[in-house]
Amino acid sequence: MAVDRFFGALLPRLAPLQITHGGPIIAVQVENEYGSYGNDKTYLRHLEEQLRSHNIEVLLFTSDGPNDQMLQFGTLPHILKTVNFGSRAAESFAKLREYQPEGPLFCAEFWNGWFDHWGEPITRATRKTPPPR
Repeated sequence: MAVDRFFGALLPRLAPLQITHGGPIIAVQVENEYGSYGNDKTYLRHLEEQLRSHNIEVLLFTSDGPNDQMLQFGTLPHILKTVNFGSRAAESFAKLREYQPEGPLFCAEFWNGWFDHWGEPITRATRKTPPPR
C-alpha cells in the first residue's frame, strides 16, 4: 500500500518527537473525515496497526463531521472520536456523545468560513439571517 511506504518514511522521524520521549507530539490522527466517503474498517485497523508498528505510542484519534454516517463509518470503537464543525457546538458535541459516552468533547477543526483557493476570488458569506446561537 502507498500509505505503508509513506508511513515508513515519515513515522521514524516523528516517533522520537512524541511526548513520551520528551517531544511536542501529544496525539496522532489516524484519519480525517473518512466517514464522509468511506466505511472500510479493515483500512482503519491497518492504519492503526501501521502507526503502532512504527512506535507511535501517543493517543490516536479520528475526526469526522457530527452526523450518524460519519461517526459510524469514520472510526473504530476504541479510537478517540472528535468532530469538525463551524457552528452549533452543543448539537455537534451531543451527537459525538451518542457515539462516545465518555471522554473529552473535542473539536478537531473549528472553521469560520469556507475554503479559498490561491488566485481565485475570496468566498464571501451570503447568509441573510444571523447564525444560530
